[in-house]
Amino acid sequence: MCAIVTGLWLWCAGAVQQGEGKPLELLQAERYRARINTARIEWCSHGGTSDSSGGQRYFTSRIAGQDDLYIRRGMADGRMHERAEIGRPLSYNESRLLLKDGEQWSYAEETLTAQVVQDSSRFSLYNNLRDLGFEPSPVSSSEAGFWFRTAASGYDIERGDDRVLITGHWDNGFSVQWTLDPAQGLQPVHTAVLVEGETVDACSTTYDLFDDIWFPSHSEFTHKGEVTSTFVILEAEFNRPEHPGELTPIHLGLIDGIRIHRPALGDMVWCGDQLIPEDDYFRRVREGTADNSGWEAMRMRNLPLGPGAFPKACNDDFLGLTVVLTRTPGLWEDYTRRFIQRFQLKPNQAQHAWKTLKECQKPAYAYLDEHEKDVKEVRVELAGFDAKPSDSQIADSKTGESNIGDPKTSDSKTHDADALKRKAALEERLEKLHAPIDKIFNEKLKPGLAKLPSQEQIDAAREAEAARDKAIASAKPADGK
Repeated sequence: MCAIVTGLWLWCAGAVQQGEGKPLELLQAERYRARINTARIEWCSHGGTSDSSGGQRYFTSRIAGQDDLYIRRGMADGRMHERAEIGRPLSYNESRLLLKDGEQWSYAEETLTAQVVQDSSRFSLYNNLRDLGFEPSPVSSSEAGFWFRTAASGYDIERGDDRVLITGHWDNGFSVQWTLDPAQGLQPVHTAVLVEGETVDACSTTYDLFDDIWFPSHSEFTHKGEVTSTFVILEAEFNRPEHPGELTPIHLGLIDGIRIHRPALGDMVWCGDQLIPEDDYFRRVREGTADNSGWEAMRMRNLPLGPGAFPKACNDDFLGLTVVLTRTPGLWEDYTRRFIQRFQLKPNQAQHAWKTLKECQKPAYAYLDEHEKDVKEVRVELAGFDAKPSDSQIADSKTGESNIGDPKTSDSKTHDADALKRKAALEERLEKLHAPIDKIFNEKLKPGLAKLPSQEQIDAAREAEAARDKAIASAKPADGK
C-alpha cells in the first residue's frame, strides 16, 4: 500500500478549484498528523557528504504534546562531526535539544553545564519531524515548518480519483504544491517549491503504518533534480501508554549539579527536578540534602582532555550484557541502538533491528505488567535486608568488644542465619520471576540482532575496534588516566 511519487501525477477527474484560505483537504491532512500526541522516532539521514561514515547520521526525536526532544546521536562510527577524532573533546558525545514552554534547553552529553534560551531567534536549529513530508526541503529550523504553517495568498485545488493536488501561491512569486493521498490520511506524497513554474526544491515521501498512523518511512529531498538528503525512519511509535505525558529537562540526561545559565535568573543549578540558585544548591550539599557525587564523578571522568574525547566502547561490556540490562526492557532500546552503531548496519538492516526489538519488548512488558505486584513485594523485602545490620552486628557495636561465647550473641547469630535463609529464598524467587524476561533477551533479542550484520560487517567492526583501541592507547596520557 506504500506509494512513492517522483513526479506530478496526471489527474483523472474533477475541475480546478481556486480560493483563499487553506483548502479543506490540506486542513484535514494537518489534523490527521495532529493525531500524534506522543512519539518516539528513531531515524537516520544521509546526503552529499563524503566522509568515512558515508554521511549517515542517527537521531532520536520525541514528542509529548507541544514538547519536542531532539537528540543527535552522531554518525555511524560514533563521531559527532567530520572533524571529530580520538583525543579531541566534544568528538563523541551526543547533543540534545528540548523545546518546552517557549524555551529551548540544550545539553551535550557528559558536559558539566547546560543552556536555556528564551529568545526564539537565538534557538539552535533542528529537524522538525512533526511536518516531515509537508515541507519541500530538509533545512533545519528552530520552529515548525515554514511553508506548511504559513498561509498562502491563494490556493488552486485539483481533485483526481486517487490524488488531490493543492498549489499555494505567495506574493513573493513562490508557489508550493502538495500532492495528497486520500488512501493514506491525505498525507503528502510529493511536495515541491516552484519559481516561475520550475521546480526548485522537492520532497517525495513513502509512508508506512506505525501504531495505526500513516507516517513517513522514507523522504527524499532534491534541489533542481539532484538528491540532497534522505531521511529514513527506522522505528516510530505513537500515543503509547508508556510514553511520558510531557518532556522535561530530565529527558536531556541532566543530573544533580549541572550548572545552567537562565536569562533573567542568572546562574542556576539543576537539583532533583528543578532549577535552584547556586547558593541554595551548595548549602544543600553541605547539609547533606543534595547529592553532588554524580556530578563529581562525571567531572573526574572528563579529565584530563574533556568530555567526548574518546569513542564509547563497542564491546560486549559496553553493550550492557548485565543483569540490569537483560531484565529491564526499557534499556533494550539503547542496546539495540549501540548494536546498530557497532556493526554500522544499513538503514534496512536497522529497521529490522528495531522491529526485532519491538517484537521482544511487547511480551516482556506484558509479563512485567502481569507480575508487577509480585516483583515489587520481593524487592521491597530484599531492600529491607540490605538496609539494616544483622542482630549480631548491632550487639557488637554496642559493646565494642568481641561477643564470642555469649549466649545472647549465639541467639542473635541463629536469628541471622534464619534471615539469610529468608533472603536467599527471596533472591531465588526473584530469579524465577525474572527468568521469562531473561529468556526473551537471550533467546530472542540477542540472536535476532546477531543474524542481521553480514560477515563483512562483523569483520569490519572487529578491525575498527582494534584500530580504535590502539588510537585510544596512544591518545591517553602515559599514566592511563
